[in-house]
Amino acid sequence: MVSSTMRRARRFTAWSLLSAVVLVPGIPALLAVVEAVHGDNGWPLALAAVGCCGLLFATARYWAGTPPRGLLVATGVVALGVSAAALAHDAIFPWPMPLATAVGLLTMYARGRRWRVLAAGLLVTAALPILLGPSPREAPDQTVGALIIGASVALTCVINDWVWRQFVELDDARRIAGELAVANERLRFAADLHDIQGHTLTLIAVKSELARRLVERDPSAAAAQMGEVEALAREAVTDTRDLVHGYREVSFAAELANAAAVLTAAGIECSYASPPPLPDRAGTLFGLVVREATTNILRHSAATTASIDVSADGCRLTIRNDGATRGKRAGGTGLAGLDARLRGHGGELRASAGLGVFEVVARLDVADRTEAPA
Repeated sequence: MVSSTMRRARRFTAWSLLSAVVLVPGIPALLAVVEAVHGDNGWPLALAAVGCCGLLFATARYWAGTPPRGLLVATGVVALGVSAAALAHDAIFPWPMPLATAVGLLTMYARGRRWRVLAAGLLVTAALPILLGPSPREAPDQTVGALIIGASVALTCVINDWVWRQFVELDDARRIAGELAVANERLRFAADLHDIQGHTLTLIAVKSELARRLVERDPSAAAAQMGEVEALAREAVTDTRDLVHGYREVSFAAELANAAAVLTAAGIECSYASPPPLPDRAGTLFGLVVREATTNILRHSAATTASIDVSADGCRLTIRNDGATRGKRAGGTGLAGLDARLRGHGGELRASAGLGVFEVVARLDVADRTEAPA
């Protein structure tokens, strides 16, 4: 799942890089066409400049990955030829632009060898005015200008690539943090269940085996052992209910703090205010809603912000998050189960999505919050 932040980052990186790749060599190509129309230079140079722009754009479209080696070679050779031809024919358009753009793209794609590729590209750029320049006196000035242009374009391309890589790493870290938060919560419950049930179930197994061995030799002793097994089984059922009851019935304030910590660890900015005093039953039910909503945010959204609000009278809980994924149902089996439980206490739960925002609203009547049975 691609988050909204990543979509915006990808769009920004693509537009900034591709617009530079179009404009930097595109202006010289346009000037070459103008020269050809007025007969100052031939159409071959103009058509070559336009074709070079197309090659540069096609190469830049691979910015998030790596283009084919043949395309890189063709782009570099054509850009060098167009710049050399423009310099040799003393064309009016700035000749370093096509070659500078090609050097910038080649430097960006040469991850791990960028300094060597940049040095080689700038060396070729500096040599052109000396070898092909129409005036030896202008060669130093042209060389300095070409080097500045080449280094600037290369720096722009490399910075765009670096910024995109940082966004990718941050998004991967956010996703992993969310998965770890959910996994840690599952492990916590599994550990509590093991600690409580492990001893009881072991005793049941041992006493059942003992009763099986005694059933023929000493039926009364076997019956006594089976009575203890029955008692242990009932104790196991009670302990399981107590575990689930204790797992769910935690303070609402603790659930808020836990939800904020989990969402923050997943890279989601969470805001909430201290809730008003709530009866135990209302705190338990609202705590369940917070826990389920937090899990849904981590699993089913690309959220960057979330908020948890309780009305002043404590009757209404609202949880909102951005990054709602299109095409998904509003709510799920977890929220549907909570809605049924809230209705059993005179309340209700509603979930809705719109304009990229997902909202969960839980309501409880004051009388039912305090008097409803468990």
